[in-house]
Amino acid sequence: MRKRVKLITVLIIAVALVACALLLMDNLDQQIDSLKADVKQAEVALRVAQQEQSEIKTEISNMNKDSYIIARARELGYLMPGEIRFVVVNPEVLGDDPGAAVVEEMTEE
Repeated sequence: MRKRVKLITVLIIAVALVACALLLMDNLDQQIDSLKADVKQAEVALRVAQQEQSEIKTEISNMNKDSYIIARARELGYLMPGEIRFVVVNPEVLGDDPGAAVVEEMTEE
């Protein structure tokens, strides 16, 4: 004896399967969007790292040049042989009025 499956039962199962499939697809779409955002962030981070790497390579290649070494030494306060360092101890004198820096003029008698 064979039982007949009622049409309503088949429709209920079909609707349930379609609803589950739609929920699953929505969840997958959200995960895909999230992964795409992660990929974009990783690409930006990669570009920044590549730029930093390029700057570091340029700096390394410049380190063997005399002009770079001299400029770097000057930044650190070193002088070349024979140079004299002048230090301004009262910079307020050099303010807006450059004439105030002249204290007196020396004359020969």
